[in-house]
Amino acid sequence: MVWHRDKKSRRERGHRNYGWGRVAGHRGKGRKGGTGLTSGKFKHKWIIYLKQKEMGFPEHQKGFPKHGNPWIIGKQGFKRPQEVIRREAYNAMNLSQLDNKLDELVKQNLAVKDGSVYKVDLSKAKIGKLLAKGNLTKKCEITVERISKKSQEKIEQQGSKVIIAE
Repeated sequence: MVWHRDKKSRRERGHRNYGWGRVAGHRGKGRKGGTGLTSGKFKHKWIIYLKQKEMGFPEHQKGFPKHGNPWIIGKQGFKRPQEVIRREAYNAMNLSQLDNKLDELVKQNLAVKDGSVYKVDLSKAKIGKLLAKGNLTKKCEITVERISKKSQEKIEQQGSKVIIAE
């Protein structure tokens, strides 16, 4: 005679572990205690870490810090925002900054005041791009390598000239 039994899952209902030991049993990669550079190097993975150091793993290998103190494991520092890196790459300046520095640039012989018009060559002042934040209150003739569309519009509405140098 055939015995009709319930599935094991029916029998295990109400039992927290379903026959797999602990709560997280039978999930993922077992009980090895986390992955990555920050999990357990100074705790349950300490011996593995020491053996790797004995074997002479270079510092740039996975699991070793790229810089700084070799006893500090894991991520260090932060990544700078891309817009800041780009802005510094070509040394940008805003219209408000230019407006404030015009007299200073004349004193440094980086700009010339011809009557009421300032003639400024920003490439001499090592400024690669002119950005649109703020306003320009003085009449200028500006020579620059790069300029944003909005700043060019603001300058031309105010009655000044922009010359884009190559």
